Amino acid sequence: MKRYYPLTQLLAVAGAFVVVTTFAFSSSVATPVDFAVAIGVTIAGLAIAAIAPSERRRAHVGIGLGSAVVGAWTILVTLGIFSGSTQRWLDFAAGAAVAAAGLAAGALAERSQRRALQAADTPAPASSNGFRVAEQDRIVHA
Repeated sequence: MKRYYPLTQLLAVAGAFVVVTTFAFSSSVATPVDFAVAIGVTIAGLAIAAIAPSERRRAHVGIGLGSAVVGAWTILVTLGIFSGSTQRWLDFAAGAAVAAAGLAAGALAERSQRRALQAADTPAPASSNGFRVAEQDRIVHA
């Protein structure tokens, strides 16, 4: 989970960056930038699919693989399958889709973490010292 959530946020930021660069710069500048970001998106999507948390694993793997497919498609688009405004709009749409996928994956990760914390919110037994371990990294006072 520690590596998963930052990857989802990286995916969201990369998608938003592609959305902005697609129309903020000329096409001769935006195309190589979008190509480089698409390579990173493909790698991040595969990493998200590989290290998906066990809760709701299908959804996380689906988002990761979907992002990898969109990244691979964007690589092909920026290499010149399409040109002109078609290429620009396809890059823009891919960036929006990747940003949405990153936000959705982050929301799913947060939701599963909150559920795990709520499940751990059981009162400490009377024989304990009042502390219990809710997560590996956090001690919660009961």
